[in-house]
Amino acid sequence: MSRKLITGFFGVNNLGDDIMLDAFYKRLQKKEEVSLLRLYAGGGTDTPIKTQNISMFPHGKSVLISHFFSRVYDGFYWIGGTCMTDSAGDGACGYMNSFNHRGKRIGYVGIGINEIHNQERKKAYRDILDKANLVTLRDDKSYQIAKELTSNPNIFLTEDLVYLSNEIVRPSPEDRAPKLLVAWRSLRGYCSEIVESKALDTLAALIAAKDEYEEIIVSPLGNQVDDEPNRKLYSKLSGQVRNVSFVDLQSYKQKIDLICSSTTVITGRLHAIFIAEWNNINTVAIGYDTKVKSFLESVNRTEDLVYPETLTSETIENALLAEHKALTADNWKDRQDKSIQNVLLFEEMI
Repeated sequence: MSRKLITGFFGVNNLGDDIMLDAFYKRLQKKEEVSLLRLYAGGGTDTPIKTQNISMFPHGKSVLISHFFSRVYDGFYWIGGTCMTDSAGDGACGYMNSFNHRGKRIGYVGIGINEIHNQERKKAYRDILDKANLVTLRDDKSYQIAKELTSNPNIFLTEDLVYLSNEIVRPSPEDRAPKLLVAWRSLRGYCSEIVESKALDTLAALIAAKDEYEEIIVSPLGNQVDDEPNRKLYSKLSGQVRNVSFVDLQSYKQKIDLICSSTTVITGRLHAIFIAEWNNINTVAIGYDTKVKSFLESVNRTEDLVYPETLTSETIENALLAEHKALTADNWKDRQDKSIQNVLLFEEMI
């Protein structure tokens, strides 16, 4: 029996990645052939997949992968998320090379790629994309970047893996009390502390001045880096409004429930934006890199985009007042049909 090892930014309580892992795994025909390699500490996973957990080791992961996992498993694949960046994720290039050096298959499924300016990383990505047996990209921008880096024919444009989830698109409740959800995405590494702090102050003042929400919830929907700015925002609001609460959820299904029960969502987390927009919830999307803009362009809702540097009461209000043609179940089905290609190509290539 063939044995494949998958990995990603899993097990750190990150909404989008938790949804992608579960949705991808549920669609596989031969689940018994696939195991998860957990690289990152911080939480757990809701997906009942066989797991090799090395997240507890601060050092030595490269040795384990090079001398054990690359011997035992027939292939190694990164699943979902923006995994190739200038300064954050690097697509686990070193680990991929360990498998490639043994003649094992490697690949990336349903990923995003940021604009790359770091020449050293660009060289590493070009090399690993040249070697990959399969690369599927979730958006046109990432696809174009990949095609500029390599002429590998095994590169395909698909759709975001989150479209495979059956948990997201729901009937709209007829009578919902006005409820605001704010889920700030930490901007560390994307803008200065001064810009982020000013944006949080402006947002807190705007929310405090409004008197239209029966409930205001502040919640970190991402990994642990989101905790600090959201607690700061909650602290600012709790001294000014009476109906605000701080909610910290672990289950991705509970997070989806929270988003879908809201009438307005303000967030910088890509897949929180995704869920809110697809449920036609009034949304303000805080942009910090190309992926937020790419998604909003794909659903014709760029009016909802506000950047931290230009976040003012006026720009937030403009986004809140933007009117859109409703996204429908048929629209969703079209995207899901493209997303299923991630799974079909993965199963075909391996």
